Amino acid sequence: RPKPYAKPSANHMDNHMGTHMEDENENEIEDIILYLNECAGKSFRAVTPKTKSVIKSRLADGFTVENFKYVIDIKTAEWKNDKDMNQYLRPETLFGNKFESYLNSKPGKSKQLAPDRFQHNLSEVEKAKMQLRILDENEASRAS
Repeated sequence: RPKPYAKPSANHMDNHMGTHMEDENENEIEDIILYLNECAGKSFRAVTPKTKSVIKSRLADGFTVENFKYVIDIKTAEWKNDKDMNQYLRPETLFGNKFESYLNSKPGKSKQLAPDRFQHNLSEVEKAKMQLRILDENEASRAS
């Protein structure tokens, strides 16, 4: 006689969902760290407990991978060529307790973001507008 279908226990479902969330977090963490390493010229590992912890905390707060990339873009533009600040281009600083303030900061005028880095999450119209603004700024600076 075949066994009747047994609904999976709530515990089984929780464990399955937990595993799925862990896998998803691992992929997001790896994506974020690869992006940081590429932008900042660093070699952080996505498996380090402290790195995983700070990123998981921000993901749990509801922040997205694109939010992380935006913070990386802004802070890399500001700090990469600054010998005193370059050391702070690391996960525990970028994604720690000041993450939201970094996310809400605007790129400084003197420290312009490289257009290809900044535009990764913009629509085509926004990209075109940004390119026009950059061209206008460049022409204005040449005229002065």
